[in-house]
Amino acid sequence: MTKKVFMFLLSLSAVASFAQTNSLQPGNYKAKAAGQEILLRVGENNKYEMSFFYGSYSVSNDTVTFNNEVWKKTSFDLKNKADAPKSSDLKLQFKSSYIQYYLSKIYVGTQKNESTPPEFKSLQSYFGENDLERNDTVYTIALDKPKFLYLVEAETKKKTRISKYLIEDDYNLLTVDYMPSSLGKMELFGYFDKNTNKLTITDGRNPILFTFEKDINPAVDADGVLKPVENKLEKDWLKANGLTQESEEAYFGQDTTTEYKFKHNRFKSFEEARLKAAKEVDKFLVLVYDKSKKGKTYFDNFLKANENNLSNIMYDEYKANIDHFNFYFISEKDQKLISKYKINEQPAIIVLNADGNMIYHTKGTIIDHQDNFNDYTNIYTDLNTTNMLKKLDEAIVNKKTSLQELKMALKNSLQYTIPTPSDLAYDGYVVDTTAVAVDTVAAMDTTVVVKEVAEAARQVERYYRIKDRENLYALKASKETIHYKWQQIVDDYIKTKVYDQDFIDLCQYELEKNGFDYHLFGEDSKLFDATDFLLLDYLYGQYAIASSHRGANFTVPESEFMSSAVEYIPYTLNTNCSSYYNPERKKLDKSLDYFKRFLQLTQYRIDDVENYLSFLKENVQGDNVSYINAFNDYYNFVIKENRSVIECLDAVYDFENGYGQWTEFKENFSSMANSAAWSVVENKNGAAQIKKALQWSATSLVLQKENHYFLDTYAQLLYRNGEKDKAISYEQKAIDAAINAKSEELVEEYSHVLQSMKDGTY
Repeated sequence: MTKKVFMFLLSLSAVASFAQTNSLQPGNYKAKAAGQEILLRVGENNKYEMSFFYGSYSVSNDTVTFNNEVWKKTSFDLKNKADAPKSSDLKLQFKSSYIQYYLSKIYVGTQKNESTPPEFKSLQSYFGENDLERNDTVYTIALDKPKFLYLVEAETKKKTRISKYLIEDDYNLLTVDYMPSSLGKMELFGYFDKNTNKLTITDGRNPILFTFEKDINPAVDADGVLKPVENKLEKDWLKANGLTQESEEAYFGQDTTTEYKFKHNRFKSFEEARLKAAKEVDKFLVLVYDKSKKGKTYFDNFLKANENNLSNIMYDEYKANIDHFNFYFISEKDQKLISKYKINEQPAIIVLNADGNMIYHTKGTIIDHQDNFNDYTNIYTDLNTTNMLKKLDEAIVNKKTSLQELKMALKNSLQYTIPTPSDLAYDGYVVDTTAVAVDTVAAMDTTVVVKEVAEAARQVERYYRIKDRENLYALKASKETIHYKWQQIVDDYIKTKVYDQDFIDLCQYELEKNGFDYHLFGEDSKLFDATDFLLLDYLYGQYAIASSHRGANFTVPESEFMSSAVEYIPYTLNTNCSSYYNPERKKLDKSLDYFKRFLQLTQYRIDDVENYLSFLKENVQGDNVSYINAFNDYYNFVIKENRSVIECLDAVYDFENGYGQWTEFKENFSSMANSAAWSVVENKNGAAQIKKALQWSATSLVLQKENHYFLDTYAQLLYRNGEKDKAISYEQKAIDAAINAKSEELVEEYSHVLQSMKDGTY
């Protein structure tokens, strides 16, 4: 809450900074941040007051109760999308980044007409168990179009807040912004001392003393937001509507749950176990090979202990996401099985995938490895990612594999990452800088080199539990084969231009150099190749399509794709244009050209423009034409004729897209303008460039009129433009500003410039 209110205050300061006059129009201003309504009263003589609480109060004896009207209002902002296609459904688009934390608290109700009762479902039941990311992604649900819509903030101990909306026939899509209020729930009490005319208010902890002045006008509701036909508070709403969850009942003393008892399958034969494994594709079959007298006893005891462990974790019901393994004890009758998998020593553990292929084996009894199969310490993640390599190999060698199937096999294989020695150095385990991984089933060449990469160069987040990784299945396909297959997929998407999120994800991995070479072969290349530029062509095309369909009923999830693209594409372009990562300037001109196209496509985000201009200055030594032309394009995009500089900057300023404070944005733009103008001075460009630079320099002074650097730049441009008297005047202003800034060195420098202007030796 504090952060959101702070951001509001920053926005408020922006209003003051870009106003064309020295004062704001007196009156009431209203805002909403983090669900909290904020009231600003602007008075005469540049005075203001800000309020987070307002409403009515009641007096009983010497006690004053302040009734918080904010809490009685809704935390939902609903807006009708008038351009949405006509539909028999009503779609709700939830946009708030808070929504993921309140899925079980927020209920959606529909009422067909006045004579039927409303029906309620939680957002949790609409979205399921899916993890929602904390970003600005839009989440949509569809309802049979009702007469009335209810949005409910359910509370167990406090009163539940219910908002009821009348749904017009032409409503087809409503956007829902949810901003939970934290301050709004606070209840305040006070007492008034008539003798001192003082009012003391407290929330029950810390008293605050007020001196009474005069009341303010009520706040005005924002335009464009649907108003509920009814807002009310109800006690025990969840229970009254039969929506109390078991866990909540248990919390308040009524335990309705029963303990779930998990049981493993007991297979009578390997064939029975294999058939079961074939049906459960997300599970692995663990074969236990132990010919010792106690081998079977160890196995039976392990099953019981593992069942108890999983029962405790599952607790009240079966959870498939915890049940990863079936187990089978190899008996004397299964000797052919041992021969098939070429396991010569025992005791041993063998792990098969759903197709019956061995993907891992290790020495030791099941008791030695029992922790590997408990819920919190199991090796499932290692096995699952390794299994993706096996599936990739199968997809590559199968001539019937479609490009779509190959694409998914490649994407899934990126779950695997070759660990470095430092990744494996847990629990005293140490590995050589090279390790040989051998597949005991296939007869193909199986050498895979695990390359040691400095820990600072890449951070592997997950913990590798399998230490003897030489016994894991190893990828058979060569790097050249992977590249060839990837190129086939890329060519197909370049040709068809179809939108595909899985392919877009792969593009991101590859452009960030977090793709096949890194995950599968342990190589860490930073620079673009020819295929990477094709990926940018595809992404630029999809971005343009998504941008042109904003607000329309379009199949591309534009907010997710576009917000992601504007973050990682500049990052990859920065890497390829930087002399640090690309000292040999490989494909530099092409990278800069793609950077320019990206700026045009994304409407010149200032941070990206700043980086692009810095690369032009850095890499085009002795020739500033490309640099000043690029800045001129940006300047003409921002600054329009017949509009003030402040109005133009305000039109492109966007706090939510990362520009930060208005003041910072304004200063960045003015500094960029001055730098471009100074480049013309330094490089002694011709008359045409001087004319443009004078515009840029004048603009920088509109924004920072006392900046001595900017004044000096403007003065020298004026002199070069033949305006000697005006140049001398501005150089003197630069000296005065440097004196005020207590910069003796610059005062001396500017004085020399001024003297040279006066005596004609400039």
